[in-house]
Amino acid sequence: QNLLIVARVAFTVIKTTSKLWRELAERWHLVE
Repeated sequence: QNLLIVARVAFTVIKTTSKLWRELAERWHLVE
């Protein structure tokens, strides 16, 4: 059960980070 929860949390974190990185990249392109 713990592994399932950890996997779910890790998946959510990875999803959120990639989303944030995409927004950051778009902002950098706008700045340049």
